[in-house]
Amino acid sequence: MKVREIREAYEELSSTFSKTSRTLALSGIAIAWFFMRYFTEHRYILILIVLSICAFVIMLLADLLQNYILSKRWYSYYITMKETYHKGEDDDIKEDEQKNSFAWFLYDLKFWILLSGYILLAICFVLFFIFI
Repeated sequence: MKVREIREAYEELSSTFSKTSRTLALSGIAIAWFFMRYFTEHRYILILIVLSICAFVIMLLADLLQNYILSKRWYSYYITMKETYHKGEDDDIKEDEQKNSFAWFLYDLKFWILLSGYILLAICFVLFFIFI
């Protein structure tokens, strides 16, 4: 396997993860919103539901920030290579992978925030059967 093939594989997989996580976050908001109608009398469960919605919204914001940062950084890198170093469209260059470190941090953060949102929803679901 070539290094280029490895890179293409992780880029495709990370793109798939981002699309799936967006879908799951929006679905989580819908599920939480649905639960909210049944827990109006139970204050603590309602707080957990609101926290789960907050987690999903934060995940979506982290996704937006990750995509914004990556596109701005790589555009800046492209302009630098083109104008400062006079590189052509087909010239080979060694990319600076350190530019992606914060975006990869956000990538990991999205997973944990999404997971915590669904754990909060699962707790609400269990409490639903205990209290109602």
